[in-house]
Amino acid sequence: MTSEEIQTLIQPFVERIGGLMHALRHITLEYGYIDSGFIPAIADVFNLSQAEIRGVISFYHDFRTEPPAKHRVRICQAEACQALGTRKLISQVEEHLNLSMGQASKDGAVELKPVYCLGLCSVGPSMEIDGQLIGRASLDHVRGVIE
Repeated sequence: MTSEEIQTLIQPFVERIGGLMHALRHITLEYGYIDSGFIPAIADVFNLSQAEIRGVISFYHDFRTEPPAKHRVRICQAEACQALGTRKLISQVEEHLNLSMGQASKDGAVELKPVYCLGLCSVGPSMEIDGQLIGRASLDHVRGVIE
């Protein structure tokens, strides 16, 4: 994608309240991530520095600058889920996937990420697999989706 194409894609968001956030979300929906090569064009359109754009991208966990893995597993780390067994779940999932929290497999098949609340506090531990929220999560949920 060229700089001009990115500028055209995000131009409709310039005059909106929260326009940068809307533009970054739109790019993420279109491409799955925000290529670091897009940052100069985004900065130019919004009249911001590249450092400011990088700061916004790095602050919000939903934005990324590398292509996502085929499967995304996020496990809640918040207090309610910890009280309901998330630490044990994390250990089981890490062992099963042979990954540590925050890593992606070398083949790009799966990534394991922490998240700090999925809004399922009463049915923890909770996780999200490929955008699907799961309450009372267990290793079986990961086995079923990944394999």
